[in-house]
Amino acid sequence: GSVDLREETARLRWSASTPDVAPFGRVAEQAVRGRVRASGGLAGPWAAPVITATIRGGGLGWRGVDVGAVEADARLALGPQQLTVGALSVDGPLGKVAGRAELGLAGRQRLKADLSVRGVDLGRLPLGGLPVGGRLDGSLTAGGRLSAPTVRGKLRVLKPRYDRLTLRRLDVDGGWDGARVRVDTLSLADADGERLSAQGHFTPKGGRFDGQVRLMGLDLALVNRFLPEPIPLRGRVTATLGGAGTVTDPKGDGRVILEDIAFGELELGEGALTVSADGQMLMLRGPVFEAFEIDAA
Repeated sequence: GSVDLREETARLRWSASTPDVAPFGRVAEQAVRGRVRASGGLAGPWAAPVITATIRGGGLGWRGVDVGAVEADARLALGPQQLTVGALSVDGPLGKVAGRAELGLAGRQRLKADLSVRGVDLGRLPLGGLPVGGRLDGSLTAGGRLSAPTVRGKLRVLKPRYDRLTLRRLDVDGGWDGARVRVDTLSLADADGERLSAQGHFTPKGGRFDGQVRLMGLDLALVNRFLPEPIPLRGRVTATLGGAGTVTDPKGDGRVILEDIAFGELELGEGALTVSADGQMLMLRGPVFEAFEIDAA
């Protein structure tokens, strides 16, 4: 490159590459692998140059995780103090991830970013041994001040799995507005249709919440997916529950319908319960199994 001492400007370029990053990983005691090419530059006045960098990687991985190909382009303008990640992409066995971002480093430090994921295999992610699986698609956007960003997201998991339980689809749509977590839509479906839906919001400061949950013909035999030995429980549960207040002083009500309940050869029948909560008191009322009337608190 070149440096102009009279004008106090510079124009510099650099590049580097390695066919194997494993030796660098060993220095940091990290089991990484793959090849990387990088290049960049610096241009403009010494006091406020523009710095650019481009990274291309292939066959990348960390421990037992195969990441695949990674590309990233970044630009730091020290004059306006603006950092821009023009492109970020990951494409490999884990799935596809793409994103971009802008961050103002001065003043109120404004952030603008978006991220999309396609076909991410949850079973391959390093989640500390959690028995989860499924394919994740979705998008996230973020904005506002860096110290108090807002986030909006829409996610879908096809064939979500936890341990031995696998369903058809999980959809979540919600966000964070700087003060509250909002769940606009949460839906869980099996092969026969939607079985659970929920919506609501929660404010961490003060612990306030307001939400609703619906269960639609949930098969009680699903409990066997979480037990070491199955039990002969059958039947379906339909419920509508709503609540509001704080985590220390909750209030709510709802209705629970029990259908075709049985345990082994014992046919128990139907039931209908109203549920209400007020502070630390939970109340249940209604007929169950055609022979009992519950009135408990």
